[in-house]
Amino acid sequence: MTADDRARGHLAYLARKARRASGLSDDAFAVAYGLPPETVRDWENGHHGGTVGGDPATLAYLRVIAAMPEAVANIIRAA
Repeated sequence: MTADDRARGHLAYLARKARRASGLSDDAFAVAYGLPPETVRDWENGHHGGTVGGDPATLAYLRVIAAMPEAVANIIRAA
């Protein structure tokens, strides 16, 4: 397994963890957190544009959603 494979796996893990913590489908998750549905699906498959394994901001956003899904959704709704 290469470093790129591990990075993609980590992104996919964090995306699935965040979505599971929210209790939402991928489409509902996308709406709740201001993301295109395709992006959520890409993340769950370990893909992130031109950045292998996601950029630091994406990884941090997913970690925060996983830790506090309702609070983040409320902030996004209020923005």
